[in-house]
Amino acid sequence: TCQYNLWYFMHGVDVGSLDISAEYGNGTISSLSKLDGEQGQAWMLSSSSFPSTNDGVRFRVTGKRGRNYMSDIAIDDLSVGNCAVQNFCPTEQFSCLDKPHCVSQDMICDLNSDCPDNSDENRHCGACDFEHSRCGFVGSFGLTSWKRT
Repeated sequence: TCQYNLWYFMHGVDVGSLDISAEYGNGTISSLSKLDGEQGQAWMLSSSSFPSTNDGVRFRVTGKRGRNYMSDIAIDDLSVGNCAVQNFCPTEQFSCLDKPHCVSQDMICDLNSDCPDNSDENRHCGACDFEHSRCGFVGSFGLTSWKRT
């Protein structure tokens, strides 16, 4: 989860509302806070937790005025923090960068793309010198057979 903090000021005879929502990369919109009416002549803090995501998040801050012009709504200092990344995969599996795809650890760096984003082949593979393994090569590729000597 993550936490957002937003300072707001809502004062006047006919203040409307302030709605704070999170829009996630998959299109889901979640209301985080809804404030209505007069809140006093001081800056106030709105704070709420929301799920962390690897798809990104956009904040929507919507202010609606009341019936007349004799009111003020202002916002300042939006911050996001205390995020903990969710691990979607069991510890014995590799978590693809485009979560929630998981692959077995023995499928990492095997020269086959098992993650949709190819992250199992693009990360931490390093150079293979064939000293300790076949580096993912199987079969003879048109040759007879081969072995490490």
